[in-house]
Amino acid sequence: MSTSGDAARATTLALVRRQRTEVELARLDGEHGTWIARRRAAPEATRYRSQLNAVDAVVRTAVDQLRAGLDAVDLSSPLDQIYETCRTFDLRLLWLRRVREFFTAKFDQRDGDLADVISAADEVVWSCYHQVFARARELARIRTGAPPLPFIEPRYSPAMFPADLVPAGLQSDIDKPFLVGHLNRLPVSVVRLQPACVTGPWWLVYAAHEVGHSVQFDLAGRRALVDGYQVLVEQAVREAGGQAGDVLRWGRWSREVFADVFSVLMMGQWAIWAMVELELQGEAAMGERRELYPPGAVRLELLAATAAAVGLDSGAALRGVEPKRIAAKSPGASRDVGFVDAVAEASLKRLPSVNVTLSALCNFRAGDFQSGPDGKPSRVDGLRTALVNGGPSSVEQSLDGPRLGAAAALAAWSDVMGTVDETERAGLAARSLRLIRTSGPPGTRDSALAADASVAATDLAQALLTADLGKLEVQ
Repeated sequence: MSTSGDAARATTLALVRRQRTEVELARLDGEHGTWIARRRAAPEATRYRSQLNAVDAVVRTAVDQLRAGLDAVDLSSPLDQIYETCRTFDLRLLWLRRVREFFTAKFDQRDGDLADVISAADEVVWSCYHQVFARARELARIRTGAPPLPFIEPRYSPAMFPADLVPAGLQSDIDKPFLVGHLNRLPVSVVRLQPACVTGPWWLVYAAHEVGHSVQFDLAGRRALVDGYQVLVEQAVREAGGQAGDVLRWGRWSREVFADVFSVLMMGQWAIWAMVELELQGEAAMGERRELYPPGAVRLELLAATAAAVGLDSGAALRGVEPKRIAAKSPGASRDVGFVDAVAEASLKRLPSVNVTLSALCNFRAGDFQSGPDGKPSRVDGLRTALVNGGPSSVEQSLDGPRLGAAAALAAWSDVMGTVDETERAGLAARSLRLIRTSGPPGTRDSALAADASVAATDLAQALLTADLGKLEVQ
């Protein structure tokens, strides 16, 4: 009799324990359903449909597989095993919630005070990202993913988290084998932008560098261009007389080098003007070697060399900074700067795994950024003058419109920054924001996700179900 009563109590406890986890799973599912419906009903939803669909696919697939796993829990198992199993499901569910909230917080910036600048950022990101894929459709190996998702965060430096890297905010409470061996892709890359973009939308120029990272990861798939470009850079340094240490350093810097070259092709010399803003400091600091980036002086010289190689004059953009002179004062930087021309030249050749030049993919035209021999103003200079004088009377909508609009906004700011008061600055910011937001092509900012979203969703769900999370402590 006692044994029968103990068994009944154990069954009840097992059922109640599993129900506790099921309730939390249902709550997450309901919260997500309400949120996704609200986001899809938002007026600007067509501007980020690809990213929204990708995140939705990941969450819903993971929820379905977690639910199936819970349903399969054998309630006749020993009670301690059931509690341990349900606890593991709780941890999986908590981490899925963190993945979801990591993205929902960024989508939700598209409401309220940040709505206008985030809308402009969406346009610039789409203009840079889709430009490449629109020019590369004839390449059979192209894999188009969801475009990066821009957001504002109180950090000084812009940053990009490609979809196969895990941002720091999602790394705690997860064991390293799970991160390295299981979580191969997140559904969407994210672009972190400075809060300064809110009052100075010309700083959206920085988005081009960050989108360059995403393009490098997405263009050929399976990191082919990331690894292939590193080999290309290393070979250029080796052929220019570099020793083993030089080759190793430039290979380690190659991702940032790619993004810097990309930024010049997207924003012209205004990418250099903006980078001076980030890199200019004491000359000793500008000559110091860094882990992931070339020394500041070497980086500026690389940007200038890239501009010169595609027919742009970077003199004014450097604003009196002399990168070579500064680099010459540091033993390390003075050696590194000697490889700049070789790296810039190699970067503008046909890309490995893609077999087309980055200039062609970016639809680069020097005449977009500076006047030609006939003296005709460039597209950027025409917009620049109009912004200073009150804004363009009409806007030509095109795929490259938002990125050229961002470059023109920075050019206009460079013209007036020392002579305007706060009211005039705010007026230029409002005109710049309006130009960037309205200069993109009409229609949905969408990409052909193919199987990418479902693959990422399935991978994450399987990772959650197989990772050893049971011994982790969630704070």
